[in-house]
Amino acid sequence: MLLLLIILSQIVPHAAHLFVLHVDRLVSRSVLDHGQRPAPSGQRLSMDILVALCDILGCTPNDLIEPQVVNEQVRKTADGPGGFGSDYGAPHRHPQAGATVTGSPTHRRKGELEAARQRLIVFVQTAVGPAMTAEQAQELLIQAKAWNKANLYRLDEHLAEHPDAFFAPSPHCPKTLSRLLPLLVGAGFGDAVVLLGCARCGRSDIPLPRQAPEGRCCDWCVASKELRRCVRCHRDGHIVTRREEGAICRECYRTDPERMTECGRCGRVRQVSHRLDDGTVLCHGCKPRRLRQCSNCGRLAPAGGATDKGPVCRACRPDLPRRCGICGEMRIINIRADGNGQPDICLDCARKRRVGDCVVCGRHLPGVKARRADGAFHCHSCAPKRLLECGICGETKPIKTWWPLGPVCGGCYDLRRLHPAFCADCGEARVLVATSEAGDICVRCAGVDLDFACRTCGEEGKLHSAGQCERCAATNAVNELLSAADGTMTPHLRSLAAALLSAYPNVVIRWTQNDQIARILGELGAAADRNHPRTSGHAAAEPERSPHP
Repeated sequence: MLLLLIILSQIVPHAAHLFVLHVDRLVSRSVLDHGQRPAPSGQRLSMDILVALCDILGCTPNDLIEPQVVNEQVRKTADGPGGFGSDYGAPHRHPQAGATVTGSPTHRRKGELEAARQRLIVFVQTAVGPAMTAEQAQELLIQAKAWNKANLYRLDEHLAEHPDAFFAPSPHCPKTLSRLLPLLVGAGFGDAVVLLGCARCGRSDIPLPRQAPEGRCCDWCVASKELRRCVRCHRDGHIVTRREEGAICRECYRTDPERMTECGRCGRVRQVSHRLDDGTVLCHGCKPRRLRQCSNCGRLAPAGGATDKGPVCRACRPDLPRRCGICGEMRIINIRADGNGQPDICLDCARKRRVGDCVVCGRHLPGVKARRADGAFHCHSCAPKRLLECGICGETKPIKTWWPLGPVCGGCYDLRRLHPAFCADCGEARVLVATSEAGDICVRCAGVDLDFACRTCGEEGKLHSAGQCERCAATNAVNELLSAADGTMTPHLRSLAAALLSAYPNVVIRWTQNDQIARILGELGAAADRNHPRTSGHAAAEPERSPHP
């Protein structure tokens, strides 16, 4: 090139000064190419030399340059070309060893991208087995969002560092791998891969979109430890959504007015918990519950808990005692710990905490702080009641409870439980709490989470205590007083028990709760035990049952 410029400068003398101006740059560029850069595979021509040549020869660059596409051979690696081990021996983003890329930088980048895609397909096929086709592997990679450039290169580098990523996944793997493994299991290749579990809770059946210092985690495990300032309560909490004023925590989100709407069944303004096929919104108390067969009593009812034998209804659910955070005793918990410093509280401690001076009657009794009275403390008898139209009798009275048919006053609440009627759907005598096109229906046909069935006899009605109706509770009270320690009863006392149980059950219960009467009945049972020795054939009284009054 230098010789060419010298000859041209002699032929065209007026262009010699151009050569002098550009010769220093030419020499410096040549030294740089041979000293600081890899040796070029072909000759290079700088723009300064090209301009000088065009001025000397009086032509344009198109008259001097003829474009050609040249294949450039890439230096091979020590691992050798091809194969599962050679492709994933070390981290790389460049084309496969021994491959060639052609043309401009755009063509080279496309070639590198295509080579990386082919390596991923080969890796999936080799790791899973011959049953995996290339088309199926490509489709799974596309579903895992590992086919675009950025995610593809991340997964390519990770598989190069971890060839065992499919059966020993690293918790610090890319998100695309955590999406690809469940897709392989769903496609029927679960025996060839191992699902990645959350680095904190260990669950592998949920997505793992979050990256924590321990590794990939589910949303809940990360969010449960991320506390940020809520713009409404101004406390640090778990942020679940954003409003116009800013981020709000979970507690404020539960009472957010934007989430409240009128329930289509009970009419109360509550959070939407369920939508029917016709678009009717239902609150949590009115939404239909899935019925399951209780593993204890065998009835179909909403599940109230789970045991080793299976789901159980609310009546059969065992209330396991836990240690109370106030008194320290092992008791049934009435108020659960909220995670903000309040411990588990038993019923006795909860009642003691709710004791105060009533602003109406002035007595020191258990009660509540009524929100309708500016938070003033009221006992349960004096607490203001909300007046609404009863859904059964139609009168405006204080509301006792809410059923799917609407608000229910205290009188109708007791009347429906004391006198079960025939359901319009199933035809059985039950407590009717909802309405349908056919008429009033029971709890089971309405699918609501209510239970009025006695735990002993199974009949629905007014429950007295321990999940038992009044008649079963009265029978247990009389038998306990007239029976001996082994549970047996003499024949003459059996007739006395039958006579007592022929009265109204609530009267018998109140009568047996009297200390003097209970002592007399206990003495009768003890005297009969001494004077009339029992045999194994005499059991406790089982009087003939009559329908509930």
